[in-house]
Amino acid sequence: MSYERFKNKFICANNVLGRTAVFVLVGLFFSLFSAESCGAKSLRVVEYYHTLHQRFYCTVDYDPTDCVRHLGLLQQLLNQYHAQNLGEWRWVLVSKTRWKPDLLELGFHTTSPALTSFRDRETLVDESLFSGDAERVSELEHEYHVPWQRLLLLAITHELGHAICRDSNEIRAELFAERLRSGQSASCLPADWEPLSDFGGKALLGDINKAMLRRALQGGPK
Repeated sequence: MSYERFKNKFICANNVLGRTAVFVLVGLFFSLFSAESCGAKSLRVVEYYHTLHQRFYCTVDYDPTDCVRHLGLLQQLLNQYHAQNLGEWRWVLVSKTRWKPDLLELGFHTTSPALTSFRDRETLVDESLFSGDAERVSELEHEYHVPWQRLLLLAITHELGHAICRDSNEIRAELFAERLRSGQSASCLPADWEPLSDFGGKALLGDINKAMLRRALQGGPK
């Protein structure tokens, strides 16, 4: 799922044990501050490593061993689908305990497993895509009608559709993602392309896409 900009967000940063701690807050603008200026409702994350253009974070309550392992799985997918072409980008894994409260605060459906702000050049990913409890796994499978084991691939390629195309439309992003997953040359659809006009009763989309269509019709954010 995408939103052009996470509700007026800004970042505070300092250094903790040799790693950069970054705090994502609701504010008036995007800037850098010291940790002392961070408020109680901040999303606190730690940068674990970075590549030439991409930075990888986990929230501070994320188990460090799980964080490293999950970021490794994420980076494998990003490399497979040439995410380096995005240029500067931040990937943030959010703990299971923080994901739903944070999405509610941002005004999004809690069933969304990932969220991209292409203007902030940032994607947030639910830990449950890597290690979900039974209730969350059941919820995601019911929402998207695919086995939980496939959701990480589907979610990340879908978010790449938003990020690469700079497009908040769920259907256009998913059609781009389908081409990525099939190994075809993927190109972004024009902004004036109307998804609904091309369905015409045809089964153009799989189960995951139908779920995205329902979400798009609901208007994305709650």
